[in-house]
Amino acid sequence: MTRASKAAAAIVSMASRGPAASCVGADGLCRNFAFGSNLMSSKMAARGVEWSSAEPGILEGWTLSFNQAGWPPAEPSFANVVPLADGGEAKAPQCTDAAPPPSCHGVVYTMTPQHFDTLWESEGSGDWYTTEKVKVRLYSGEVVESIVFCCVPRRRTAHEQSVPPSERYMTFLREGGKAAGLSPEYTEWLSKLPTAPKNPLVAFTFGQFAVVNQNISWMVSTARKSLHPLNPLAMLAKGVGVLWQDGYVKACAWWAQKVGYWPGGWVPVFLSLIPVLPLSLFCRTLSGASRLVFGSRGSAN
Repeated sequence: MTRASKAAAAIVSMASRGPAASCVGADGLCRNFAFGSNLMSSKMAARGVEWSSAEPGILEGWTLSFNQAGWPPAEPSFANVVPLADGGEAKAPQCTDAAPPPSCHGVVYTMTPQHFDTLWESEGSGDWYTTEKVKVRLYSGEVVESIVFCCVPRRRTAHEQSVPPSERYMTFLREGGKAAGLSPEYTEWLSKLPTAPKNPLVAFTFGQFAVVNQNISWMVSTARKSLHPLNPLAMLAKGVGVLWQDGYVKACAWWAQKVGYWPGGWVPVFLSLIPVLPLSLFCRTLSGASRLVFGSRGSAN
């Protein structure tokens, strides 16, 4: 690490609430390699993240895999990346029409350390992912150091095998990849990958859950950054976040992974998500009020 990068890391560490202090580059900025739903810039903006550039690139020696356990049957799996040297080829999505590409394509977002921490918090603050420093070759030919989020082992599917995701989730990768300018060969491969059968009732309910989760994550992150830690509103936001993430979300995830793959398992999963329906309306209202107090939730640059 150069003197400049050490100095930048020291400055960031004093204000950082996440891993940004160890991820900052010599220019004082952080870079994140996105490969899943964050290929869709609107998803990043909804997380409250702002960035100065977004460039397509290739993570060589790694492969995309849908071996992050999700919320079956609504969301059977989510995207992850695994090293090819670690048996990753066997964990890649299987498609009868096309072989997996030799590397994972994605987008390198460049952002401030504060926004990197916002991204990290919106992704579970280490409960779902670890950070790995990797070299990404941009389509322009430049090689940059970036951070990639890798699913922790306890959150992976059985035997770490790739499981077809929902059509809803795959749409983020397909449309996001095209909008980001990923190679036609890669986006064509994504378009051929199989998806899980859709249960409309569970899919709708889980969509409302996603709204609640997104809004609570943003509210907690914003309160932490905008208010003094002893401010009652900041303490309330933190308490809500703990009850939501460490209580309800973990319990529902555990339940879904236990029964969601069973025939008829969608019924108990649906029942466990019913409480989010009124919460969804409440969070939409609260989010609008929060934006008036704290400002915009972020936009693409």
